[in-house]
Amino acid sequence: MLIGLPRNMSHFPFKEGSVMDKQFPDGFDCDGCMLNGVSTWAMDNTHLFKRKKQAGMVATISAVEGITGLEISYWAMVNMKGFRNVVDAFGGVELNVRDRIPVGLPHEASFHYIEPGVRTLDGDDTLWFARARHGSDDYSRMARQKCVMSALLSQVNPAKAVLNLREIMEAGSSMLSTSIPGSEFDTFISLALKAKDQKMASVSLVPPLLSTADPDIDVAHGAVEKAIERSENPPKKKAGGAKKPKPATDAVTGGSKGTLSSGYVANDTDDVAAAC
Repeated sequence: MLIGLPRNMSHFPFKEGSVMDKQFPDGFDCDGCMLNGVSTWAMDNTHLFKRKKQAGMVATISAVEGITGLEISYWAMVNMKGFRNVVDAFGGVELNVRDRIPVGLPHEASFHYIEPGVRTLDGDDTLWFARARHGSDDYSRMARQKCVMSALLSQVNPAKAVLNLREIMEAGSSMLSTSIPGSEFDTFISLALKAKDQKMASVSLVPPLLSTADPDIDVAHGAVEKAIERSENPPKKKAGGAKKPKPATDAVTGGSKGTLSSGYVANDTDDVAAAC
């Protein structure tokens, strides 16, 4: 299950009783304050936190908990350069490119487009596929990011991982920082291997579900609860086989199926891979 939160969400609550909740009892309502600025605000006010060096992460977690209604046990933070290296170490990732995606900026000598089609992308192009916004919007980009995560999970090849173990370990050390204790790594690796054969569901707290400028947190909590319930208790198939659902839309915006007004399919689905 993937839960997507938009970077531009504002006026949201923090976990009740947290440092940030005490500073913003009416929600994150300071001038220009959005979700992607929570860490910066906290690092500018580290005197409020017991763990000063991790103030940004502590504050971000309290925001995620307030928005979703979930309790966060562990966190992991991905470094973009390390992400590129990991993709390259695994030999790239195959993605269904539905529209031209720009790589870099037009004034750069290396600027080019990822052309439509099923393509195996290297680390740099994969990162741009996930992050590019030109001719797109934040929510289409979020849908593409889910497609990347789904593809990486399903395509990781244990045999190739063994052959490229040194490169993967070097890339991983620069890619990831986490609070997961070493004693739990085996458990998470086991879960990841099991997840390879399962459909990945997603829900994103974005329009048209709710307004990111003034989100209805009851709606957000309800959407998360329903998505988790569907993921944990998928509907049973009827005898004779279930009918294939009709595509939600034929429209493509910024490389993602859907539109800003109707929503992007990969942002709210029981099967991310099918939406990509």
